[in-house]
Amino acid sequence: MADIGQLPLDQMINQSLPLNSNDLFGPLASALSPVLGIISALVGGLFGLYLIYVIFRFYYERKRTQILKDIRFDLDYLNQHYGLPYSQEKITKKVLTLDEYNLLKKKKEKKK
Repeated sequence: MADIGQLPLDQMINQSLPLNSNDLFGPLASALSPVLGIISALVGGLFGLYLIYVIFRFYYERKRTQILKDIRFDLDYLNQHYGLPYSQEKITKKVLTLDEYNLLKKKKEKKK
């Protein structure tokens, strides 16, 4: 194959350049590969640690929630046993009407 600089113009147009992608990008890839390796290790390492941390927190939060549910169940059982209000019981405040209030007031006055 003739050197491209020695060909006439019309043959140069038809002649393709013998380019190889390794020749063009080889030095660039070899220069960037250590940097890309360090970046991927940092990002992958931090992401991996964060993922392990999230799984760890999820496991222990579920465990803590279960313990708190057990404690609430025990307290509800004790409160129910001693006649105290407990979390499963609906505690509603009764609003007295004026007539009911006057009736209670009269009952208290009669007791005195």
